[in-house]
Amino acid sequence: MRAGWFDPHAVGIRLVDRQQLGTAIHELGHYIDWHLEERWSKKPPSAAIRKELLELGKALYGKRKPPGGYSP
Repeated sequence: MRAGWFDPHAVGIRLVDRQQLGTAIHELGHYIDWHLEERWSKKPPSAAIRKELLELGKALYGKRKPPGGYSP
């Protein structure tokens, strides 16, 4: 069960438990990625940032592939 989600089309953040600050901050990161940073997760502004994002993703998921995959 997911604790929260961000919907870029409805421009909203939904939380299962509004007291879960960590989940709220995570979802806020998605909002920032979509609206303020012009999708850094998909189009990093530099090779160094792209490399760091990939390393963070691989450290988090290990050998598993995340549901959304890794950006090219």
